[in-house]
Amino acid sequence: MESTSFFAALTFRPIESVEVTLGARRIEEEKDVYNSYFNYSEGFRSGGFSIRSARSPDEADFAPENAEQREFGVKAELLDGRLRVNLAFYELEVENSQFSSIITLPPGSIPGTTTLINNGAGAEYHGVELETRWRINDAWTLAANYGTVDVKNKRFTIACELLDGCATGVPGITDPVGTLRQRGGNDDSRQTDWNANVSLSYGTALGNEFFAANVGWKKVGDFLLVNTGGGADQRLFEGGYQSIDARIAYEMTVRDDDTLTFSLFGKNLSDEECKEQALFLGGPNTGFQGWGAPRTWAFEVVYQH
Repeated sequence: MESTSFFAALTFRPIESVEVTLGARRIEEEKDVYNSYFNYSEGFRSGGFSIRSARSPDEADFAPENAEQREFGVKAELLDGRLRVNLAFYELEVENSQFSSIITLPPGSIPGTTTLINNGAGAEYHGVELETRWRINDAWTLAANYGTVDVKNKRFTIACELLDGCATGVPGITDPVGTLRQRGGNDDSRQTDWNANVSLSYGTALGNEFFAANVGWKKVGDFLLVNTGGGADQRLFEGGYQSIDARIAYEMTVRDDDTLTFSLFGKNLSDEECKEQALFLGGPNTGFQGWGAPRTWAFEVVYQH
């Protein structure tokens, strides 16, 4: 906390028997608040049976997944609470990671696929998260966030019949049952390796009415969409994308506490193309991909009673 004060006094005698004193004091204080913390937590995901398994029940069970997380961070409020800064460093260790394998059933069996939940060796996650919010004045607010994820997947081996049906990626060719596949040992993750976003918002009251506007930009790095699990260890990545969103709104009181709000907003104004999901059924040539929405505009009217 920083405190600054000023004091002044003036004394005079209008007549010999009367003395008048005038004084003034001004105090300005600026308080900064810091709060550091450490957090440790444990969790698990239950084991069970793959309910979509279409083969032997002996291969349908899977073990629980366990996790330990450690986080150290600092929370600070500066400039008399107008600036908020939160910084955190975290470490997450996962054992017996659960993952799905979708295997095309061989000729001569019922058509379709079998889905198995398998257990890997686990992974270690390290990252940083930064959150900031600056209330510039009563009308304007600027916010910015940034985060990273660094993943190290542990190596493990698994029988090919549980992973990919022993397919080699070449039509008509398979490996013998019991052939071991080696997986892990990489930094693949379904989470983006980094992300950032910045937003600027404005809001002001106009009597019984309120006007608000905001614009935001976000960008994310590479992330893994899907691993086919095939013999060639084929994977599909999204190479990162950015997006700009904006919104303006006007709210008015129409009767008593009833409000009427008009909003115009746009999403993905930069019209970025990106894949959000994918599913391969036994190889890279069968399945589907889900794409993010293109540039979108909308006008909304909301009456609240």
